[in-house]
Amino acid sequence: MLPTLLQWLLLHTLAGLTIGALEASQFQFMATLIFSGLLVGVAQWFVLRHVLRKAFRWIWVSAIGWLIGVQLMIWLGGWLDLIVAHLTQLGGGEVFWLNVVKQPIALLGMGTAQSLLLPSLWRRTGEKARCRWIVASGIAGAIQGGSSALFCATFCPAFTGQLGTILTTAIVYGVGWFSYSAIVAFLLYKLLFSSASEHS
Repeated sequence: MLPTLLQWLLLHTLAGLTIGALEASQFQFMATLIFSGLLVGVAQWFVLRHVLRKAFRWIWVSAIGWLIGVQLMIWLGGWLDLIVAHLTQLGGGEVFWLNVVKQPIALLGMGTAQSLLLPSLWRRTGEKARCRWIVASGIAGAIQGGSSALFCATFCPAFTGQLGTILTTAIVYGVGWFSYSAIVAFLLYKLLFSSASEHS
């Protein structure tokens, strides 16, 4: 299980590095909009392909779910901005709260879409696994957004001067997606362990 966990963390980090580099290049926001769900879906598929039937669907479901989540985030933008404005008064900075509040919406979209494939892996606990995956995706989204914002606030000024904008942005995104993967990896381990117990 440890090699699988290390693969999971590493592949998400690599996906984040790639998304960040694309975001800082000529692709800009289109990188986040189009490539995030696709690249993260590929990273997860590489690990899940051994246990998930017709695992290739995971990539496309992740990409579509991400797009739906981003569109929902844009649609709810006014309401989310009000929440961010109130939270900013507590401290932490606007960029931090912007990421903590908005990023979970995109990942809830992706997690909800992905959850439709989970019952094929966990037949007896399909509904429970589906709900847990959706909730974990939202929580991981908040942690992903918050960790990347905090990392950037701390290190971006120094890193940008030394490494340049593209590499710095790649590292920031890598940190965020690593944080996300660590949260959902915990749930994934529990679900895989319970699934193995059911079949033993």
